[in-house]
Amino acid sequence: MAFVVLPGADESGNGNDWTPNNINSTDSTATTYDIMTDVPTLTDEDTANYAVFNPLGTNDISTFSEANLKVTTGSGASTTGTTIAMSSGKWYAEFVCTAKTSVNMYIGLVEASTFDGDNQGDEGTNNGYIYSNAGNIYHGGANEAYGASWTVGDVMAIAFDADTRNVTFYKNNVSQGVYTRIASENTGGDWLMVVSEGQGAATATFVANFGQRPFAYTPPTGYLKLNTFNLPDSSIVDGSENFNTVLYTGDGVAIASGGQPITGVGFSPDFVWVKSRGQATNHFQFDTIRGATNFLRSSTTNEEGTNAETLNSFDTDGFTVGNSTSFNTSPYEYVAWNWKAGGTAVTNTAGSITSQVSANPTAGFSVVTYSGTGVTGETVGHGLNVPPSMIIWKNRASAGTNWITYHKELGVNQYIFLNLSNAAATNANTFGVSSSTFTLGTTTPDFNGTSMVAYCFADVEGYSKIGSYTGNASADGPFVYTGFRPAFILQKNTNAAYGWLLWDTSRSSYNMVTKYLVANTSDAEADTAGAQGPNIDILSNGFKVRDPNPGWNESGSTHIYMAFAENPFKNSLAR
Repeated sequence: MAFVVLPGADESGNGNDWTPNNINSTDSTATTYDIMTDVPTLTDEDTANYAVFNPLGTNDISTFSEANLKVTTGSGASTTGTTIAMSSGKWYAEFVCTAKTSVNMYIGLVEASTFDGDNQGDEGTNNGYIYSNAGNIYHGGANEAYGASWTVGDVMAIAFDADTRNVTFYKNNVSQGVYTRIASENTGGDWLMVVSEGQGAATATFVANFGQRPFAYTPPTGYLKLNTFNLPDSSIVDGSENFNTVLYTGDGVAIASGGQPITGVGFSPDFVWVKSRGQATNHFQFDTIRGATNFLRSSTTNEEGTNAETLNSFDTDGFTVGNSTSFNTSPYEYVAWNWKAGGTAVTNTAGSITSQVSANPTAGFSVVTYSGTGVTGETVGHGLNVPPSMIIWKNRASAGTNWITYHKELGVNQYIFLNLSNAAATNANTFGVSSSTFTLGTTTPDFNGTSMVAYCFADVEGYSKIGSYTGNASADGPFVYTGFRPAFILQKNTNAAYGWLLWDTSRSSYNMVTKYLVANTSDAEADTAGAQGPNIDILSNGFKVRDPNPGWNESGSTHIYMAFAENPFKNSLAR
């Protein structure tokens, strides 16, 4: 959405002015005020793309109008969130309930990763702050007295400090007091402002103002309008400078004849993941520490292999492949996902085990090699300067060993295998992560005297997101907020035996995204266009699940994902 209403004046200078009819341009405090600022630019703190209610963030029982600044909840408890989430900074917005048949109404904040759009009306009671019209606060499953009751016509405001995660609610400009974050709850993440009603067949209508029209009241000092200009800058504006997908067609040329140079990556990659799209061949992984021609396969438990006709060299703008069937057979098509680490490895002594590390802290990615000792509790330096959010390990030397994976949403006591469809498993002594090292537990690959490789990924604002969502088994599935338009998504249901799905915007450039590969199998690319399958929409600020299949949308199951950006939401223009 991007529009500016300019009542009356002919900006061309030709004098073809008109008289506004039924447009309120005088009473800025009214919910019917009709002059809005909303443009796809980052002009200043008052002129940018503003938050609105997000129709994709809830099921289709609610109705939206007035440029998605007005929502009427459906006949059944429902919750509606915003298009922009907050991870840092101070933010202010106002909400007015203009009509209701429901007894229960709520405004508040929800952690985006828990917002599943299931229309239960209870979003935030476990991961947020919900202020009810009865004057209570719901949080962490608890319900306690907070402030005054409120009703239709009251201007309710939220002032949220995303850095401390403390919130102040206002009723008609009267503060109801700072509600201080409980230490055991709400530890971080992206936050959405929400409105809700929680009564069966009832409805409620809310009108929001995030600053695109004058506020009814002056925001507290230091609190900003919720628009893209005010969002924090990402350290990476162009995601393709650190991650990029390239597609190519095999030509069958052997290395002795020069092979086939694959260009267009935009940088010299340090980690390359290659898959034939049309053939049932393995997924192959290469990195600059282990060296070109040395490959691992995420779809097997095999040890490291070597073949000069696979990826033969890492080049300044990509890599060169030989005539291996899995890499360069004419006329088959291939996909290669490329990450930039830190180039030539350096010795890292931050842990009890010395490691070789190629790290790109700006992009939150490193490749780590080390020799295992077989001792639980050993630590290994990773070079990222922040705790990794996802780590994938592989034993290079021994066949029959799994790709053990840590994911922050599972925690340090659970692990999952990249090469298998298995659900996540639990072990009380599995992992540890810190800003400088990871700790090896009883199930972490730490084989005595064995060469190991670890691929470490961290969240970077506007560029990479490692998180989870809860399935709802609906064709109108969860909306997952990432804070950017994803170029690549890796996803897994952690509660049941389903595969690791791979989507990207290079193989599917328009919605729905229907072409997928499975990281733990050798299967050729599948395309569910026109059929039920792992269909998603990739959006400017995240992705939307569009199918009820339990592999990617099982009701109540936790689905983990890792995504990399095309560009940050702040810099994402209309397309």
